[in-house]
Amino acid sequence: MTPQDNGAALAPRSEVGLRVFDAPSHLADRLTSLAHKRSWPTSADNGVLLVELGSAGDAPAALLGEAITHLTAEIDPFPDADLFLGLFSPDTREARSFPLPTDLLSQCAKLNLPLVLDAYPPATDEAPERENPTKWLRLSTETDIAASPISEVEDHTSKSTSEFIVTRLRDLVAIDGPRDTVILEIASNGQFGAVVAVDTLHTLAQRFATFTIRLIPPPAQ
Repeated sequence: MTPQDNGAALAPRSEVGLRVFDAPSHLADRLTSLAHKRSWPTSADNGVLLVELGSAGDAPAALLGEAITHLTAEIDPFPDADLFLGLFSPDTREARSFPLPTDLLSQCAKLNLPLVLDAYPPATDEAPERENPTKWLRLSTETDIAASPISEVEDHTSKSTSEFIVTRLRDLVAIDGPRDTVILEIASNGQFGAVVAVDTLHTLAQRFATFTIRLIPPPAQ
């Protein structure tokens, strides 16, 4: 998928994939066999084995959960792999939410699978898509999100956004409260990328019930 597909979408959608890097032959064989049984398309290029787990609307949790169940039954923790979650929102002024139960994220962590977010939030006339986009991020609990600050990041790599998630999550975990929903709001005038590391997935599962990724239009300039 490319950012140009974003505007053509009639509804929010998500795509889930598994990438395994330099897989040993026995792991590649087991994974390819499982993919064949589950009708998951596979491809290999430059040492990367890609398994396309499927597409969904704004509720990728069911699709991801089914895939993780089958992977857990057949595959040991991966030595070097990640789960790819592509999120697409139509070009509107409406926010789109993609909730993920944290017990599911805990299962991903047990398989040693970090979560790679690749999102295309809606661009607008006021903030058109740019090659090196600005990102507006907010990570907070559902009850406190209105009072939480929004951080602006100008960086076309995923490093700064990944660090933002870790730092902000550390602050939230230190605050006593109910095991509720934590929301990552993303506004961007271009593609957004971030890696949620295995340790971070464990932290989310220990402290919160749901991790919701919410794509919102960027503020007018």
